[in-house]
Amino acid sequence: METNPKLVALFPEERRLVQSWLAEFERDWDEGKLAARVTTLPPPGFLLRLPALLGLIRIDLIRSWQRGKRVELESYLQAYPELAVAGRQLPPLGSSYASR
Repeated sequence: METNPKLVALFPEERRLVQSWLAEFERDWDEGKLAARVTTLPPPGFLLRLPALLGLIRIDLIRSWQRGKRVELESYLQAYPELAVAGRQLPPLGSSYASR
């Protein structure tokens, strides 16, 4: 599994909190649940939001592709424009899945 550099940069207690959010989302994942889960994250600009959002998107992307639903990264950028703010780019969320 690829490591999210935004997650690694957090203090241990912050990292554990975000990892618990991601584990819960992954355990309960179903198509269409991402948008609802994102509404429970801290607002844009808060420290934990971006690592959590990137992790949630990665889980959603991988699970969708595993179920045969082709999801393009651009759809996440459209839904969450904060990912493209200030020149930030999505990390290789699904690079290992791109050829499937």
